[in-house]
Amino acid sequence: MKIIEVEAIPFKIPYGKTLKWATGQADAADHVLIIIHTDEGIKGYAEAIPRPTIYGESQISIIKAIKDWFEPILLNKSPFSIHSIQLEINKFPGNFTAKGAIDMALYDIQARKAEQPLYHYLGGEYRSILLTWMVNLDTPEKMVDQVVEKYEQGFKSFKLKGGIDPVKDVEMVKIIRKNLGEKVFLYIDANQGYSLSAAGKIIRELNEYGISIIEEPLSSNAYVRNFSKNRFLSASPEVSILGDESVFSAKDVLRELQADTIDMVSLKPARTGVTESRKVMTLIQLFGIDVLIGTQGETAIGTMQSAHIALGLNVVNYPAELSFFTIFKESIVLDLPKVKDGHLYLNESIGSGIEIDEDKLTFYRL
Repeated sequence: MKIIEVEAIPFKIPYGKTLKWATGQADAADHVLIIIHTDEGIKGYAEAIPRPTIYGESQISIIKAIKDWFEPILLNKSPFSIHSIQLEINKFPGNFTAKGAIDMALYDIQARKAEQPLYHYLGGEYRSILLTWMVNLDTPEKMVDQVVEKYEQGFKSFKLKGGIDPVKDVEMVKIIRKNLGEKVFLYIDANQGYSLSAAGKIIRELNEYGISIIEEPLSSNAYVRNFSKNRFLSASPEVSILGDESVFSAKDVLRELQADTIDMVSLKPARTGVTESRKVMTLIQLFGIDVLIGTQGETAIGTMQSAHIALGLNVVNYPAELSFFTIFKESIVLDLPKVKDGHLYLNESIGSGIEIDEDKLTFYRL
């Protein structure tokens, strides 16, 4: 089997509402569909997700990287030649989500060729996946309303966007606990928004209300991070620091663990694919820390790939941030994952199970 073409198709699908976080906002997903074609007619699918302020990638840069740099490397190669392909594309620095998408599409082809679901091909077993609902940044009252609404739909885990106003973050958690008590698992994503002086104080206060995880409380600036973590831990040893913007790759994870700046890792297959995710999981196991599946704002395409990786690599100890795809007004995928009572259920088709709705793709492509 040989690769004969790599497509990079830009598309734009609106969210159901404006999404806000500490460093920005968005009304739609401007993503790139990756399709790798083989001479046997088997195709692999993935989604590359531009995040200019995080990775420095845009739709334009992703398409250029794939068509100008990566497609020539892949042409006439076997989709099973993962390591030689990785060696070649990694000569180009950065381009995290473009590389991650290429890797996931290659594994999709392999699993389809083997006539197995991707999670099984990776060594995992089928199960439903417990989900986290990401609560959009808003006033404390409106964020609490989001939590109550989704709790009534069966969600028991919530990631609260914060980082702009520590006082409001504490107030929000306080109100949620007043309404729902200890029935829900809560953690906060500060998106690097807290100052060093505020972080220690807010972590102590949040811990009083049962918050045991804070995602990226500080800037990922190495100097700030390397001397600050012990202050947090001495203030509240029950709180774990979850790394995200600081851990794009396995190399980043190793650096942060050696510097003792994080206690957990947010594994985002959109940027690590299968190959780099495996390297991250090796480090997780060696250092004995926790890991959860994070969201990069995926549509159903990226969600299905991430869910297969979660099952295939057994990243299931914490609820996964894989409910985001449900906020989109439309989908370009035919058979969507099912969400019921706060759990995700994949279809059990071969490969990633992704089948594209060509009519919807024609409508939403750019």
